[in-house]
Amino acid sequence: MEGTPDYKAILGISDEAVRVRALDAHLSTRSYVQGFAMSQADVDAFRQLSHVACWFWHVAAILGGPPTAGPPCGLQATGRGQ
Repeated sequence: MEGTPDYKAILGISDEAVRVRALDAHLSTRSYVQGFAMSQADVDAFRQLSHVACWFWHVAAILGGPPTAGPPCGLQATGRGQ
């Protein structure tokens, strides 16, 4: 697809926050990192970001399931001075 960044370019971004945002944007219109089926590209991305997946499922379990399009879960962040 013309104009679509190569997944290796995305995974090669050194700033992790920028890389995660780029991958999120890339996956917002597709199910797999490259092509129409699971591939080595998906394995590469998963290996780089497996800590994020672990965190996601941990939080999902605490909240009782994966996020939905419904209202926020009601948890509020607290900080110093609040």
